[in-house]
Amino acid sequence: QVIGDVRGAVSGASQREPYPWLAVAALGFSVLWLLWPENGTGMSKLKLWTLFVLASALMIFTPMVRNALNLAPLRAWQFAVAGAGGLAFTWVAFLLPSISTNQAFFGTIAAVAGGLAVWTAPGKPE
Repeated sequence: QVIGDVRGAVSGASQREPYPWLAVAALGFSVLWLLWPENGTGMSKLKLWTLFVLASALMIFTPMVRNALNLAPLRAWQFAVAGAGGLAFTWVAFLLPSISTNQAFFGTIAAVAGGLAVWTAPGKPE
């Protein structure tokens, strides 16, 4: 059910509704950030923070699957905001100090895509 909701939202996305594509971009670039080896170090050594980043990126999908989770549109949007906030927090905590790395590049794109996804997500209060 949840996978079908995500697949339907992404396939039905258009130029006017960039939210599904931005959510997918946030997750994809988060995964690249976590998997990209940088001088023998990476987020893979920070196991709990890795889970935090992945959970944050996945929370951005909440408005897409709100029916399966039985959430009101506003509440689903609030979960997505929390996910984007988690990406922003980890960007500041881990990537900003080493902004010249490839990991920081991917993490920056992930954080920006997450913020834009939340901005365009359904359920946002007017």
